[in-house]
Amino acid sequence: MNSKSNYEKQDPPVVLWGGSFSSIKRPHLFEELAKSIPYAHFEMFGGKTTEVPHLYDEIMATARKLPNLRFHGFIPSQRVDECFKRSSIFVNTSRIEGFPITFIQAWAHYVPVISLNVDPDRIIQNEKLGFCSGTFEQLVSDVITLLEDEKLRKTMGENARKYVEREHDIRKIVKKYIELFEEIL
Repeated sequence: MNSKSNYEKQDPPVVLWGGSFSSIKRPHLFEELAKSIPYAHFEMFGGKTTEVPHLYDEIMATARKLPNLRFHGFIPSQRVDECFKRSSIFVNTSRIEGFPITFIQAWAHYVPVISLNVDPDRIIQNEKLGFCSGTFEQLVSDVITLLEDEKLRKTMGENARKYVEREHDIRKIVKKYIELFEEIL
């Protein structure tokens, strides 16, 4: 990974949500967030699931009525990367998850994460990569904080990129796998 700063974001900032449209991910809370901050720009992407197939259509219908929310629906992986590049904040509304790949995608693009409940090993808090809100009211407050404080948003974005370079660089991961295989053989 190239550590050269790539902090060119859209102005005004874009708040992004991405994932599968399942009940555990609670995408409807992102729409509520967009309603709560009508002056901000929100975008969401993701695909249908077999678990709750009608949820996708419901979210799409509601999103189209919100002037500050752009609904992308399912998009191919190269366009997902574009969404992260232009966004300034990534929001996760899941009830539970392991370690979301979307966190790494966001952090690789200097995007702090504001998570409602998920903070694996308290990485977000300990590394200052965003916020883990705990309640919807705090989520709204945390998003407003980062929307209004560009310096904090940029600092957390830089922290995020440094964290990804340090902990998730493919060259380091491959080296660890090689060492593991050499021990086994």
